[in-house]
Amino acid sequence: MAEKLTGDLTELVSVRKTPQPSGTGPRLTRKLRDDQTRLAALVDERQRQQSSIEKDMETEGARAITLSGRSKPPGPDRQDGAGPQERAKAAETASLQGGPPPSTASPIWGR
Repeated sequence: MAEKLTGDLTELVSVRKTPQPSGTGPRLTRKLRDDQTRLAALVDERQRQQSSIEKDMETEGARAITLSGRSKPPGPDRQDGAGPQERAKAAETASLQGGPPPSTASPIWGR
């Protein structure tokens, strides 16, 4: 164990004594700083793009809702856009016209 430690320390001392080209430390620091700046710029650009995409999706969703004639998007209880009142009215209209009443089952549960 002591021999291994002595060998490791000897190797460490020899590495420290190895001459390094002058200016290596400042050059590496400068390169790291430049890389960090580039990376930060890339991250900022990606966040701007993501934000723009999300905004476009919201706008398109609102446009689709407007075009479909609904005031709100269908929720869990309004899968097909027809709530209980709309389904009841459709059933009444169908019975007055002599047709079979439409299903009044919930579109989600199918019961």
